Amino acid sequence: MLTFNIYDRVFEVRWNGATGTAFTIDIDGRQYLVSAKHVFEGVETSDQIEIFLQSQWTKVKVTVIGLSIDDADVIVLTTDHPIGAHHPLRLSKGEVFLSQDVFFVGYPFGMHSKAIAADGALHLPLVKKACLSGYCEQPGGRLWILDGFNNPGFSGGPVISALKPKQEVVFGIVSGYRFSEELVYINGEPIEASMRSNTGIIYAYSAAIAMDLIAENPNGVAI
Repeated sequence: MLTFNIYDRVFEVRWNGATGTAFTIDIDGRQYLVSAKHVFEGVETSDQIEIFLQSQWTKVKVTVIGLSIDDADVIVLTTDHPIGAHHPLRLSKGEVFLSQDVFFVGYPFGMHSKAIAADGALHLPLVKKACLSGYCEQPGGRLWILDGFNNPGFSGGPVISALKPKQEVVFGIVSGYRFSEELVYINGEPIEASMRSNTGIIYAYSAAIAMDLIAENPNGVAI
């Protein structure tokens, strides 16, 4: 079960007409916005991204804190002012074990849940569960391999270990999923066409990559 401190930190974001997911983390009194690098492809310091805040799309100026190297798919930004709540939530380089259940959070296809709170309407992300199946080490950092069903729009969302109540940690950032090319058949005969099939293998890069980027450039917005 995930607690509300996570929902309060996950946002639907938009850049160059495409939507995805990002989440905030506070480290040493400064806030950072973490996502998948491909969600903000080409973004530069002083650009304005869009974040769904208080029931509307809001333009927010960002500073690029760091980009992962090679094929690793992680970006860390900071905004010109703090956004969202500041409930405790940690990035972690581990604290997980293979075969455990994990959760990933985001806005697939722009979908969300609606709720009403004392301070107004809430635009809540969706939550899905996966099994932590394995990992591989790559030049840009560790790639976690999950067994679950990812959808477009979850990219950039946090992958969370929740083994103990109120001690949830973000150990991964959703990147995408493995697909296979399947032949298309008509009346039992293959034609010269194929379609991509979701294999149920999810790729998520280690939160350690984001932690290292922040350590190299600890200039998030003060909270």
